[in-house]
Amino acid sequence: MSVFIGIHKLKLYFNKLKKFNSYFIFFSVFIFLFLLFINLSIDGYSLNVDRWSAMEIGIKSLLEGKYPYAVLDHLGNTTSNFPGLFYLGLPFYLLGDVGLLQPFTLLLLLFFLFRLKIENYQKVIVLALLLFAPAYYWEIIVKSDFMSNSILLLLFISTWSSKFGKDIFKKGIFLAIISAFFVSTRGTVIIPLTLFLFSSFIKTTTYKKVLFSSVFIISLVLISLPIFINLPNFDFIIEHNPFNHQTRYAPQFLIITALIIPFILSFKISKTSDVFLYTIYILGGLVGISFILNCIEEGFDQNIYGNLFDLSYLSIVLPFILFYLMEEYQNIKLN
Repeated sequence: MSVFIGIHKLKLYFNKLKKFNSYFIFFSVFIFLFLLFINLSIDGYSLNVDRWSAMEIGIKSLLEGKYPYAVLDHLGNTTSNFPGLFYLGLPFYLLGDVGLLQPFTLLLLLFFLFRLKIENYQKVIVLALLLFAPAYYWEIIVKSDFMSNSILLLLFISTWSSKFGKDIFKKGIFLAIISAFFVSTRGTVIIPLTLFLFSSFIKTTTYKKVLFSSVFIISLVLISLPIFINLPNFDFIIEHNPFNHQTRYAPQFLIITALIIPFILSFKISKTSDVFLYTIYILGGLVGISFILNCIEEGFDQNIYGNLFDLSYLSIVLPFILFYLMEEYQNIKLN
């Protein structure tokens, strides 16, 4: 009982705090600078994780006119990044460190959270869930783009839904370009985007369907064009491409199932938080079942302490949990 009383008192305290916005801004700047310090203090070449160098060598290869999936990173691996990730990391590559993507993405998230019309204590809960998650600091320390990629996608979905919720395809051209860009960053983003767009796409006019589809395909081609220009022979492409890397941990039947289910569940979406909730179920099931199957087949110790499974994938649902809470808090406020 004392725990609940303490939580209630904290809730009242934050809600009645007169200078909450000033404190929030101060803390946001502090945590941004702190993460910036962590990132700049760590030598990427000392890490046994190559997400940062996979992005860096991909960007460098494109700028030099080379096929990015034929170049080795600092651990001797080829990159698994889709073309969109190279563009996402390009500004920070030019600044000298692709790992800067994470602190700046957090800054965008904090700005988004600050602007939300929800209770003060609810903002504190969301922030605490992120900043007390060890998985998030692992992302910062190893200069990974994984969680930041998801956060940027969810910021887009939340913002677009709030502006065009009654007619998602009102700005079809811009929606198609942004959707194509995110699809070209990582395969998993197809799941929340399908949940968000598909049912509305089916219900919209034929003109808007054709317009969206045409611009989407053209955008994908243009985004991938630098890679198409430098394609080596066909046999080499079959062996060295991002799809081989991004699907190696999950059985094919699970991947196909996870890609089909969103088309069905999209018709059950009644509010934006449903997009995030169903994504948690699908991605959580995909990664969780894949991990269990790998443990059965190859042994628990080998998957935990060896390199047979990327454990960071288990944190894939964290950004979706945060945005689900934010959307639900907004729904409570509105109702």
